[in-house]
Amino acid sequence: MSFSLHRFCYINLTGASIPIFHRDKADGGACGADVNRNLLFKKNKSHLMINFLKIVFSALLVFMCYKVISTSLESNLFQQWDFLGSIPWMRATLWDFYANIFIITLWMFYKEKNIILKISITILFVCLGSIATLAYVLVHLFKLKDGEGVKELLVNKG
Repeated sequence: MSFSLHRFCYINLTGASIPIFHRDKADGGACGADVNRNLLFKKNKSHLMINFLKIVFSALLVFMCYKVISTSLESNLFQQWDFLGSIPWMRATLWDFYANIFIITLWMFYKEKNIILKISITILFVCLGSIATLAYVLVHLFKLKDGEGVKELLVNKG
């Protein structure tokens, strides 16, 4: 039995191409080594992205906790509420904040099953803002199984 050379998969080691196995027409002629290499690259890329997100979101969480605590020690929000409410940009910032909270809450309602949990997390989002949002996303980032990526983070229900 003879095979034509164009149907072999090759591995290239320092410039020398070596046939490693015969391509099968059943898999569309795809080279198994190429498919495996692509899957490995995709898995590593996903793993790197998830680790990057864990680091960035953790750093943001620490920074926001520091910022909120240090600002609270310097200034009492409840004593300055009337003054802050009179500033047009402060009102616009609050509207912007609650619009973002609404969007994030819709996503969270999609992901979560338990109504008590949904209500509790919504209250945390409204009261704590980015601190609660970052904590929520970090919990889901750390719950991801090996090989899962951003798609699973956003789409899979928890």
